[in-house]
Amino acid sequence: MRSRPKEASPSNRDVVLISPSFLKDIALDWATAKADGQTPESRPEGVFVDGLLYRPRESWDACFAFVEAYSKQHGLVLDTLEKSATFKLGTMVIGYTSSDARIALCRALVGARLGDRVPVPLSILQASEISEGTLYVEAQN
Repeated sequence: MRSRPKEASPSNRDVVLISPSFLKDIALDWATAKADGQTPESRPEGVFVDGLLYRPRESWDACFAFVEAYSKQHGLVLDTLEKSATFKLGTMVIGYTSSDARIALCRALVGARLGDRVPVPLSILQASEISEGTLYVEAQN
């Protein structure tokens, strides 16, 4: 007897696994909210958490809150001069650099908390103008 397929919203075809290195714009905000344990809502004007516009990639206040929350417990180190952020998880180090330290921090948080392949809804990737076939890692089955 065949088992009934699992229903999901969005469907598995609407979710793509992507490396945190390729996340930008709305997709980075959305994944950062997920990594921080929030429930993000995507709207045409951006990502919202608890009804408020959520843009940690542009907010030093949000980034400093991440540093405060994750530096001692999870070994987060932010280097604003080098525009890099790293998490030390046991013997593993997860680090990212970017043109902006806030973006590096968001990517490091996503990589440390969600892994090196992050499931992101296709609609959010398209809103961030991340082109299919160029930066997508693999479709989730």
